[in-house]
Amino acid sequence: MLKRLVFFTIVFAVAGWLLVSPSMATKEIAKKEQKSCLTCHVKNGEKELNEAGEYYKANKTLDGFKKKK
Repeated sequence: MLKRLVFFTIVFAVAGWLLVSPSMATKEIAKKEQKSCLTCHVKNGEKELNEAGEYYKANKTLDGFKKKK
């Protein structure tokens, strides 16, 4: 019984870590680029990208980005 509890605790901890980790990438990018998350995202905490985000996704930099009017 105790072995099962330990096993499932570890499984859920690892699964939780894997699910949370991808969201940290955007914060790391924001720090690296010295921009806020809203520079590339429509809403804070959302995955949806705006024009700048799509440009960054394709080019891995915001150098040369010009906002469409």
